[in-house]
Amino acid sequence: MTAALFKDWCFHHFVPEVKESFKSFGLPEDTKAILLLDNCKAHPPVDELVSGHIVATLLPPNVTSLIQPMDQRVIQNFKCFYRRSFIQVTQMPKRKKRKKSAGQKLQNH
Repeated sequence: MTAALFKDWCFHHFVPEVKESFKSFGLPEDTKAILLLDNCKAHPPVDELVSGHIVATLLPPNVTSLIQPMDQRVIQNFKCFYRRSFIQVTQMPKRKKRKKSAGQKLQNH
């Protein structure tokens, strides 16, 4: 994601969808809307993301993990489980299949 792509998405997708939502709810065109953004470096400055009464604002630093459920240890727990499983699989001793002798084959039948 780049700032240019984000701006393109904001003005060509987000803003028109918000305005369409205003209409569908019967809200006046001058209704205010806020786009909340985290502090991702790919986001352009918020003063460049203004369209009429639709503005963007940044969340305070380090609060994203408090309000986004996937950031609340779910991803970390998955990574720990994956690493543990990967290590177990890669460190398993490789078992070589032994060829049974003709005598062993006869004893098993």
